[in-house]
Amino acid sequence: MEDCQAEVEDLSPLHLLADEIVELILCNTQLDHADVVSFSSTCTRFQAISTSQELWKRKILQRWPTLSELAQHEVAHEDGWFDLFKLRFKIGRTVQHLVKRLSPLYYHLDDVSNEGFAGFKELFLKDDFLHSRFIQDELLAIINDENQNDQLTKKYYAGKAIRYVQHHVSSTTWRDFLAKPNEEQSLETGAILLAQWCQPATQIQQVSIQSEFDQLALKVQVELRNRCPDHPVCFQQIPCRVEMNEDQRRRVVECLNTVLFIQEGYKGNEQDYYDKLNSYINKVIERKTGIPITLSILYTSVAKRLGVSLQPVNFPNHFLMRLHMGPWNEENAATNSADDFIYIDVFNKGRLLHASQCLEISPAVASTTSHYFNSCTHKAVFIRMASNLLRINPHRDDNSGLRNALELYLVLCPDDIEVKLLQARVYLHLNINLQEVIESLNNLSENVLIQQDWVNFMLSEAREMIVDQVLPGQAEIRAKKRDENSEVKFSVGMIMKHKRYNYVCLIYGWDSTCKMPQEWIMQMGVYNLPHKDKQPFYNVLVEDGTNRYAAQENLEFAPQPHKVMHPDVGRYFNKYCGNFYMANSELGKRYPDDLPVTVAEVSVFYYS
Repeated sequence: MEDCQAEVEDLSPLHLLADEIVELILCNTQLDHADVVSFSSTCTRFQAISTSQELWKRKILQRWPTLSELAQHEVAHEDGWFDLFKLRFKIGRTVQHLVKRLSPLYYHLDDVSNEGFAGFKELFLKDDFLHSRFIQDELLAIINDENQNDQLTKKYYAGKAIRYVQHHVSSTTWRDFLAKPNEEQSLETGAILLAQWCQPATQIQQVSIQSEFDQLALKVQVELRNRCPDHPVCFQQIPCRVEMNEDQRRRVVECLNTVLFIQEGYKGNEQDYYDKLNSYINKVIERKTGIPITLSILYTSVAKRLGVSLQPVNFPNHFLMRLHMGPWNEENAATNSADDFIYIDVFNKGRLLHASQCLEISPAVASTTSHYFNSCTHKAVFIRMASNLLRINPHRDDNSGLRNALELYLVLCPDDIEVKLLQARVYLHLNINLQEVIESLNNLSENVLIQQDWVNFMLSEAREMIVDQVLPGQAEIRAKKRDENSEVKFSVGMIMKHKRYNYVCLIYGWDSTCKMPQEWIMQMGVYNLPHKDKQPFYNVLVEDGTNRYAAQENLEFAPQPHKVMHPDVGRYFNKYCGNFYMANSELGKRYPDDLPVTVAEVSVFYYS
């Protein structure tokens, strides 16, 4: 003890404090993990105090507050908080290194193949849950960095990496979930899993969604108490389990309609029905609008908390829920006719329909004896949601969204031949996962139900692409010098406006003359321009998410420059500087003289 006191004499009176007090001081949020490590090196007594599990539990949650769920996870108790801190720190450093490597390797490619994420996959080896959770946390920290105008390239590739990691984890979760009996597959859980799959860079916590449903159920209970104070649900704890007759169930539904559609303002998105956000349950809650299937999942989840069981109906063109009228007999459930139910059109503010009224919704259904009035499995609901996304994304020029939908659909229906063929076409278009494409097509070629000529054509194309493919990191970047192209007026990083179509765009490349084929030139009416194709043309990222090729005479500086919200900005640019973008290292090598021109021209235009 005397030695310890001598070592910390300059820390007096700390050495006089009880161990518990010293630990409490170290837990203070003004001290970070580095302070604790430094303090622990001063003497053996303080070193022992600094190994406290409670101390390191607080420090890991102080350093990475998004890992709060670890406090309830058994792995934290098994491994110890100090070891978890070291593991999280080590994985974070590795992830940063892996993300930084992606741009030099894959800049020349439109996307990153699965092989490009091999380093991330290796981090899963010991503990799939814990390691993947730490990887996701570090990637989200990169993406959600406080300075959203800087490190754009790192954020761009972190977004691609987290998609791979999220799908790796979610594939297993989905398969385990689908292996359960139908009655154990919660519709809200499936909707949350789908939302997480399609929005990998967004933190969507199941407990938060469930809490929103709980709050809605409580509001319905209050409304029910005001209307029917003697109703059996009024004073039950949520979720409640109580027997109700037909009239009592209808009262719950009526109050549910009032709360959701009048008080809370939920509605069907008639203005933008095909917006993919309508299919994500977190966005439905956030925006209070959706399509029939997601609104129905929200509706039935709240109703279930109030003791009312609704069944999903996979009706053509318009998803419905149904409520059984009269006492339910499980043994005779199969003998119930369509007229034994009230159908709920959630998209139209919970409108209650008889079976005959449902016939007006879809011409495909001729009579109430049709099987379309039957309830469907929960898996069928998820398949319909994935199918909706498959139909939506090709029309929105969203390759990422289409890939998400394809890959999710094949988790739900792994043997679907048409979707496998479509996935192969998308991968070929993006020039990614070519070996996977070949293996998939070889397996499909054995199926007698498909067109062999089409499969053989894609197989041949995939093999040729593998032969011609430039390996990661081996692409040659040829510099374009401005002194050799004096007719080029604008430069990469400039934020422009198209004079004819009025869209705002960002220049990421240029040619001294039009380099597109003759067919494109004729189709786009280039010969109608005063300078025709004998003028500089620019590769631009447009705000609507498209990439275009614009003539110099059609471009001018945007009067009010602002950030261009295009998914590929980070592929080419590393920083947004207020009225222009700064190229990343790879684009800078391609156009080495452009940055000074951009800065000078922008300064003259906006500040002179």
